[in-house]
Amino acid sequence: MDFSLKKYNFDEVYGFVEKYPVQNLPDRFRAWETIAANLEKLRRKPNGIFDAVKNMPLIPIDGKLDRQELFLAHTILSCIGMSYIHENPEKPRNVLPKQIAIPWNEVSKKIGLPPIIVHMTASLNNYKMIHKYKGIEGFFLENLKLIYSLDDSRDLEVFMIIPLIIELQSVQAIKALGRAKKALVHEKDHESKKTMLISCLTEVEESLVKMTESLKRMSPGCRPEFFYSKHRPLLSGWKNNPLLPGGILYEGVGTFEYCGGSAAQSPSIQIIDAGLDVTHPGSEGNFLRAMRKHMLSNHEELILDMAKPPSIREYCEKTEDSKLERSYNSALESLEKFRSQHLVLAARYIIIPSTRLREQNKNNENILNASDALLKSSKETANQMPENTGVGQPKHLEDEGTGGTPLSTFLKNVRSHVKSSLI
Repeated sequence: MDFSLKKYNFDEVYGFVEKYPVQNLPDRFRAWETIAANLEKLRRKPNGIFDAVKNMPLIPIDGKLDRQELFLAHTILSCIGMSYIHENPEKPRNVLPKQIAIPWNEVSKKIGLPPIIVHMTASLNNYKMIHKYKGIEGFFLENLKLIYSLDDSRDLEVFMIIPLIIELQSVQAIKALGRAKKALVHEKDHESKKTMLISCLTEVEESLVKMTESLKRMSPGCRPEFFYSKHRPLLSGWKNNPLLPGGILYEGVGTFEYCGGSAAQSPSIQIIDAGLDVTHPGSEGNFLRAMRKHMLSNHEELILDMAKPPSIREYCEKTEDSKLERSYNSALESLEKFRSQHLVLAARYIIIPSTRLREQNKNNENILNASDALLKSSKETANQMPENTGVGQPKHLEDEGTGGTPLSTFLKNVRSHVKSSLI
């Protein structure tokens, strides 16, 4: 196997991050851009997004949009579509009007992505720099903004930009794994293979350390309680969603079920898993494989090919070379630490806010019951009491990720699969 990353359109510097995302569509799509740029203002009005979409023209997609423009169109339609469906998070709409449904479906077919928010168009091609720098020097959190977002908050920008930075930092690891695969094929003697493998595995470890450090920067910029109550519902999909049984009707297209946004849609971690021969059995593996359908086809192809022989782990194990084994295990331990940090974020952004919300709602219920008793004793009717609506967080998201998995269990099992791969 002659492993070359070029055939997957994997850039030597940017990887799968788009180098130069376009920021505007041709003038005929101005109506889309206007709505997408004003979602937060529309959300403040009763049925503001509903009314805006209702009055939006149906704009056909022709063959004149280039690849970059199609990506931007998907980003814009994703922001509008997710906001329309989840305008009231507790009562999401189950019909997407043809003004969004038809062009969103057409754009998605052209680029090979589903018509729902995905990692590629929400993050990897949806950024702009505040100040221009040479090459990738400008890729730091304080210098990056989203082109379009679901709202005006910096919190959601940080949530989308951190994965972008991590994807860029993964390039070092992915290139190193590619070189390691080549070395196993082309280097003739053990010492040459050993030298190259140790060098490559050290780079994988260094890359994962950087990625983990970036993941730690999520919470200072994205407030957990704010994200939990406001942003998670907007990112949830319509597969395995009890509020949208059977998915939603894309008017003029058909009825579909799609998972919402998920970190599992990042190709980089799945590529590193594959290169280090980490396998995920059971429901976790099924979900990770399903998320590949939310990636571009060349991203999925690289994951699949990276998992093919020759096996880095198998070579390190069968040679019984202690230095090789230590290098492999060190890389794997860095991957485990990355997974652990993801678990920390899950606790901070989902489990803790969910627990607090349940406690708050329980307290509210006790107060309402006490008040109801007082009202009855004073011969006032109970229907004068306000309804307990919490903070608008759909109940099915209390313990699930927006991709539809029981998040804590999923992440713990995925981490344990990494640990079990140690030599």
